[in-house]
Amino acid sequence: MKKTYEKVPVRIKGLLPTIVILVIMCAFFTIVTDSFLTYKNIKNVLLQTACMSIVGVGLTFVVICGHFDLSGGSVIALIGILAAKMLLAGWNTGLVIVLVVIIGALIGLFNGLCVTRLRLVSFIVTLATSIMAGGLALAITSGKTISGMPENFLWFGSGKVGGFPVAAILMLLLCVVFHFVLSRTVYGHKVYAVGGNSDAAHLAGINTKNVVTLAFVVAGCLNAVAGIVMAGRLGCALSTAGSGLEMNALSGLVIGGTSMKGGKGNIIGTLLGCLIIGTLTNGLNLLNVSAYWTDFVRGLVIFLAITFDAIRWFMKKE
Repeated sequence: MKKTYEKVPVRIKGLLPTIVILVIMCAFFTIVTDSFLTYKNIKNVLLQTACMSIVGVGLTFVVICGHFDLSGGSVIALIGILAAKMLLAGWNTGLVIVLVVIIGALIGLFNGLCVTRLRLVSFIVTLATSIMAGGLALAITSGKTISGMPENFLWFGSGKVGGFPVAAILMLLLCVVFHFVLSRTVYGHKVYAVGGNSDAAHLAGINTKNVVTLAFVVAGCLNAVAGIVMAGRLGCALSTAGSGLEMNALSGLVIGGTSMKGGKGNIIGTLLGCLIIGTLTNGLNLLNVSAYWTDFVRGLVIFLAITFDAIRWFMKKE
């Protein structure tokens, strides 16, 4: 176990290329725009990145285990709608938050059990879960927006502490907590072991099924937290909230150095990768670049990151 602890700083040093990319990108947008490097815009980037990063933290556990979770966006929408329905029915805000996080955990548990016990492919299972959650969100709302939620609930997405967005503070706190879990706990080391070589981990006495299932539960809980933040940020709940967010988060993982083959990655890299996606989108918006071209450029960056990850994996294999 001691050796595993010693390897953690090496992973952090491996983030240097990601940090360089982020710095170069920030420098570029600072030169070509007058409003990028301002306190107000930096807060805006962090706020825009918050939900994506929270989803990305949960995804990091799943992907390091060697699996995928594509249900994040739809779960975010469903959680926001369920929370809104309960709040408008007069339920206590604290109780509602606890309940929707439990619902998120149960969705993650369902995904995890399907993957580990039924041996279904995680990509297909979570895609099905995404479709079901999205369909349920539409069925509950009939495609309509739900508004009128209390201010103490909206505070998690739109509130501020000392002028700083609560959503950004929550994002950073979750990154710190789960970085500690992944890099400094027995469970975190088991996640890396399972992702690196599941058979070897099983022979070493690790219950690989429980490790993977818990990773999906963590992802489900954080998807629910992102749903709360998203509803608070929008000031309402709607069936399209969070659409495509899980793909942006997955892109942040790849850019941040998490391997799609499993066994490699960390929370700091995920945060940096998501910040690169958020900074790119924000900078292009400040330059008044068409949304169509923004999507193209973002997709190109994701493609290059995935290609680099594949090349790095093949070189390591050889």
